[in-house]
Amino acid sequence: MGPATPPLLWRRAGSAVRSGSVGGVGGLGAQDQLSCSNRLLDHLGRPTGVDACVRPEMLRNGTPAGKLWPPGWRGNGDLFNEARGHLLADRLGGAGKGRHAYHNLVTQTNNPTNSPDQRDQVEQKIFDAVDDGEIVQYSIKPIYEGTNPIPIRLEYTAFGNRGFKLTHRLDNPAAGVRTPG
Repeated sequence: MGPATPPLLWRRAGSAVRSGSVGGVGGLGAQDQLSCSNRLLDHLGRPTGVDACVRPEMLRNGTPAGKLWPPGWRGNGDLFNEARGHLLADRLGGAGKGRHAYHNLVTQTNNPTNSPDQRDQVEQKIFDAVDDGEIVQYSIKPIYEGTNPIPIRLEYTAFGNRGFKLTHRLDNPAAGVRTPG
């Protein structure tokens, strides 16, 4: 008997993408992609985090969330107050489209988790430090409960070469809404 087939949890207009590949940063060249490591998808096809060394040339070079359906996405962000949330923000160089987006997008509560909380309490602080010339090592880990496709919280750590430090966590109420298997 052959190896088990990974689950198909990501959807895009009539297609599906299998879990288990490694990616980089959307919109950046090969040298910049070395600054970002998207962790592998877990056995359920869920993103497991991003580690990035965010440098000034990465700012504003990511891509906004496209039409991918991250695990748990119900298809209408306005109706369900959900966002295709970047683990590494697009303004920090993170992918929202293309093959790397599958490792970088999770379903989040839009208001307040994705915006304003994540935007203001995490992304803006890192952006400002990097924009001032600091190089910031950034790590984000989505925390899941059981087989829920949506993370219950996001845990962030960041530190820079000039003293910048950030440790933060955000609860994600969208995880309380379970979707049919």
